[in-house]
Amino acid sequence: MSKERDLMESVVASFEQRLNYRRAHPAAKSKELYVQAMKDYFEMVLRAKEEGKHLAWTSFAVPVELFYAMDTVPFLVEQFCITDLVQRIAQGQGLEYFDIGAGTGFSTETCSPHLATVGMAKDGALPKPDFIIGANSPCDSGLVAFYVLNSLYQCPSFYLDYPYLAGEEAIRYFKRDLERMVKFLEEQTGKKMDYDRLREVMKSSGKAHNDYLKTMQLRKATPAPFGGREAFSLMTIKIYTEGLPQTTEFFETLYRENQEKVDRGEGVLADERHRIAWFGGYPFFFTRITDWMEENFQTVVVGDGLCLIPNTPVEDLSDPLECLARKNMGASYWKITRSFCHVAEDLGDLSKEFGIDGAVFFASLGCKQNGGQMRMFQDVWREKLGIPTLILDGDVMDPRVVSAEQMKVRLREFFPLLETSKSSRLSPVVV
Repeated sequence: MSKERDLMESVVASFEQRLNYRRAHPAAKSKELYVQAMKDYFEMVLRAKEEGKHLAWTSFAVPVELFYAMDTVPFLVEQFCITDLVQRIAQGQGLEYFDIGAGTGFSTETCSPHLATVGMAKDGALPKPDFIIGANSPCDSGLVAFYVLNSLYQCPSFYLDYPYLAGEEAIRYFKRDLERMVKFLEEQTGKKMDYDRLREVMKSSGKAHNDYLKTMQLRKATPAPFGGREAFSLMTIKIYTEGLPQTTEFFETLYRENQEKVDRGEGVLADERHRIAWFGGYPFFFTRITDWMEENFQTVVVGDGLCLIPNTPVEDLSDPLECLARKNMGASYWKITRSFCHVAEDLGDLSKEFGIDGAVFFASLGCKQNGGQMRMFQDVWREKLGIPTLILDGDVMDPRVVSAEQMKVRLREFFPLLETSKSSRLSPVVV
């Protein structure tokens, strides 16, 4: 059996095990639906070739709805690297992929998921693509990584071009690029796009997207109905499977469950001492860092790029490509990596609405966009709210850069300052 099939089968088996656990230990229905949707997705990737379907490698800024409308399987290779590899890293395995990636000549100072993805591809651990579609959003590292991946596989490729600025002209430009992407898909698959089918996919996607946005707004409640780790996990299922009916059911159920919690006054913590914002990335190798803050400092992450930067809801489905262009151009990940002046005012106003009293900016080593944003985010929080900000150095995947224990030390130093600032509000403190 090939290395790539071994890996995918182990991932499916892992989700099967989690699903069996959820069924044996019933809790919130949404938790079972989440695991079921993820298991279904990876089974779809595993069986793509044997079922005669094309497998397309994509970045997470490429809209998956177009693939599902054409019965093509999107494999979000960057996100898969995070999903799979961080579990192995927690067991002391998988670090060799960073070295294999570096051995190809890919920079070690770039985003570590991209470095590891190149390493996994070079090692033959990933299912081979029929074609590759990348994007210039949200980061330069991803774009370069996809060029390297294409050089390894020598397969047809397409690169989606997000315009830098916002507005109606930008929407029209991006829609034209989506039309070009559809033509590329038609050429590679030998099928014509069924726009009625795409409209149905967008209807499902739009319902899931809008329920997701409503769920994020529930974090304004005191106490917050769910914590930062659960919030971060929602992006995973969203970018893998948005447009599939099981994902729509998941987000509908999730919103209803959390609205009921808000109505009951139930939160992840009964007594919230602090409500903080978290920006700049997430240490995926230590996903329980937000749990640790909840347990030790009664602190909940209630705001991040998922809700403190507005996302555009899905409304008019009459033109599915324009609808898709507006949805993706209106996504917070796109806005944050473009002109900051377009999001600064929203960031400040929404931080007030969410009751933010402190902020952590996770400065991941390989993210150039983060490095350019830190001071601007600090300025907004200082001028609008007068709250302290911690710059937390680390890496999103490689624990050798900054360990979990080192991050805990920095956070322990931060919380006394947060207490002082909350008590006095005389002057901001920046760490």
